[in-house]
Amino acid sequence: MRDGAPMSTTNARQDLETMGWFWGLKPARQEVVEEVWNRLGSKEFRKFKDFILALKQGDYSGAANALKGSKLALDEDGARDVRGWVRIMLSGEYVA
Repeated sequence: MRDGAPMSTTNARQDLETMGWFWGLKPARQEVVEEVWNRLGSKEFRKFKDFILALKQGDYSGAANALKGSKLALDEDGARDVRGWVRIMLSGEYVA
């Protein structure tokens, strides 16, 4: 397990719910943020400052760009997930 990595989705949700900006996100965007938190763990998620700042500002294009430029997009599986997350982040809706 990665340092600071969650044991469950509940841990992610509990941590994210302490961040006021999280409540202002559409459910689909909340789910993306939760998935990112699960991949990174709490400690690394909090270091993802460009992503968090963009979300706080409602700059979903900026958040999508932060995802595309992140270490999450480096491997094949991560890149596929990031592509889906970017579409959701930009639209605010679940995308097939």
